[in-house]
Amino acid sequence: MPDPTPPASSPNQPPRWTEDAIFTVMSNHARRRIIKALANAVGRSASDLMGTTGKKLDATIKDCGLLVKAGFLQMASDPVDGRRMLYTLAPTVPVTQTSSGWELDFGCCVLRV
Repeated sequence: MPDPTPPASSPNQPPRWTEDAIFTVMSNHARRRIIKALANAVGRSASDLMGTTGKKLDATIKDCGLLVKAGFLQMASDPVDGRRMLYTLAPTVPVTQTSSGWELDFGCCVLRV
């Protein structure tokens, strides 16, 4: 599997997503479910996302790590319980809510999750 890399960006321009990075990340149903679960901008822990993915915790953490490395997610300490990490969509991910669900418009493609 190709290694997804974060989108190239500069301070004044939005990131440019590559098709390879998008399709590598989105080719896996568990990663798509993680993106969908985080589309509402509420941070969730890997154990919370585990129920969404249908995978065990270690596999969910691995998928979240790949999404962080690819620039789709951000990770931060939980302000309530500092032992946990919360995942959120990166601010560079172009997500909007529509009447039919969530859309991610990367320029080269639009994904509806």
